Amino acid sequence: MSTIDSFFKDFYNENYSKAFRYANSLVFDKETARDLASDAMLRIWEMRTEIDRERNLCSLLFVTVRNKCMDYLRHETVKYKAHQQTSASAELNHLHEFVLESTVLSDYYTQELTQLMNKSMDSMQETTRNCFQMVRLEGKSYQEVADALNITTRSVEYELKKATTRMQLLLGDYVCA
Repeated sequence: MSTIDSFFKDFYNENYSKAFRYANSLVFDKETARDLASDAMLRIWEMRTEIDRERNLCSLLFVTVRNKCMDYLRHETVKYKAHQQTSASAELNHLHEFVLESTVLSDYYTQELTQLMNKSMDSMQETTRNCFQMVRLEGKSYQEVADALNITTRSVEYELKKATTRMQLLLGDYVCA
């Protein structure tokens, strides 16, 4: 075994448990902390030929562990936010479907509601109207609408929100009655 290998083996044996405890104090999950501490040790091993052994390797290890933990936490935050948005959207769509399915409308009521919707849509800007029509009435995805109108999906979301707010204001008495 080379001196570098034996040096790293000693370093690993002395510091892995410390790196694990530090990672666990940041992520509060033992399995993830083990993975992150191992990843940090692997990173030190990969840098072994570039590292000056006289340098304080413990501080390098702890900075590496911290960076790995922060990357993990950032990634988890993004996953959580995406899940929340997807869940909220699915719940809202389910609620809309439930309300529409459970409401029995008379012909007169349906005609009046349709006229008000058309009037509201006619007063919208073209992009807003197109977004509302394509997403809500035709069932297209945000990406399909964005591609068709040559705008971003974020713009589709914004325009749809404007249209929905306008519809809610105009049709609030009918929908809530």
